Amino acid sequence: MKVLKKLALAGHSRDVGFGEVLEIDDKKIYRYMKPIYVERACLDCHGEREKILPAIRQFLERRYPHDEAYDYKEGYLRGGISITISLEAL
Repeated sequence: MKVLKKLALAGHSRDVGFGEVLEIDDKKIYRYMKPIYVERACLDCHGEREKILPAIRQFLERRYPHDEAYDYKEGYLRGGISITISLEAL
């Protein structure tokens, strides 16, 4: 969560991820996170609930009855993809 907060800071470039070297359990690792932002295509399913096409909304309600993933806005930071690599062998 700390990294996502850093990526959400005003002025952080959308095209830049965040990497760091950490020591966990006495082993060095490199961890990198690339941010995921809401794009126009995401809004077909995750935009304003009332504006989602009825067929799509019905499918989503059947398939994911408790889902609250609506009302996203284009450009919002929604998460990230993270990788962790051991530096021990290097």
